[in-house]
Amino acid sequence: MTTTYLDLIKRGAGYNPERVALVFNGETLTFRQTHLLSNQLAHALIERGVTRGHRVALLLNNSLHSVPVDFACV
Repeated sequence: MTTTYLDLIKRGAGYNPERVALVFNGETLTFRQTHLLSNQLAHALIERGVTRGHRVALLLNNSLHSVPVDFACV
């Protein structure tokens, strides 16, 4: 079985929720924050009818919050 980035974030949120997972321009997100943001965004996409196999276009600047958006789409 292959381990994905999503698996690592979920595992990190379970074992080390307050540990820093992401750093960008001096801003940080913990594993818990990254996991929660990703899940919230994923559920918002699901509520709008996005399912496995659908394509989601993203137009984002590089930022701390672009990573959870990517995870949500996966």
